[in-house]
Amino acid sequence: METDLVIVVSAAETVLHGGPATLLAAADALLAAGATGVHAFATHGLFAPGAPEALGAASSLTEIAVTDTVALDRASLPEKVAVVTASELLADSIRNVFEDRSVSELFAGENELF
Repeated sequence: METDLVIVVSAAETVLHGGPATLLAAADALLAAGATGVHAFATHGLFAPGAPEALGAASSLTEIAVTDTVALDRASLPEKVAVVTASELLADSIRNVFEDRSVSELFAGENELF
């Protein structure tokens, strides 16, 4: 059975502090345990110096996706880094707060646990 796994963190910098070793070690451990692919997602693409290069072709990660909640030099990012835009959601959230409307309604019930 093929198993792809996803590592989720709030900010890439959280696991890349001082370099990408923590995230890459986690990916290596998951692959060693039988995963067929490891993807990572970070809400904020705050990359430590040298991290984009380390996350490039040589890394064991299949892909790392980040949002554009911080300014990113997309041209300097390796192909494995996918940038997902959050601009419309942020704009709608700010508008709803300003208009004293629910932010939760933007998620059409998908943010409810029960």
